[in-house]
Amino acid sequence: MIPPYANMLGAITHVYLASLGEFDTDYYFGHDMTGICLIVFLALSFFMCIHMLNMLIAIMGEIFSNNNENKESKKKMSQLAFVVENWWIDPIQDKEKIVYLLAAFKIDDQDENDEERFEKLNDKNDQLQNMLTTIMTEIKTLQYQVG
Repeated sequence: MIPPYANMLGAITHVYLASLGEFDTDYYFGHDMTGICLIVFLALSFFMCIHMLNMLIAIMGEIFSNNNENKESKKKMSQLAFVVENWWIDPIQDKEKIVYLLAAFKIDDQDENDEERFEKLNDKNDQLQNMLTTIMTEIKTLQYQVG
């Protein structure tokens, strides 16, 4: 009985399926190479599991760090979006006179120098200005459609 991994295409297919978790070990027993096949199988399963788990940890770590970096700016943007979305409730008198919406937030990074802080503040300010411009355009469009 010739195992399916006896040729190159069969070996590639066998390793691919083994890396996905489909272990077909029936062909490992009952011949002269049983010991070597079992050693290679254990090495394959060990290294593939370690490799796949390391990749998973790296991907999740990258996603986590990206979310932490953008957490505060997303929070402030959602708060401002909430204010503008509920603008129709009319809690503010003379809102036609309002030109700017301001957001104040605390900076905890003590190890950064002033230029880095200034750049971050400018970036956040630009993001908020773009968002406010878009929202105000939408409000004017809605007012035009309603009125």
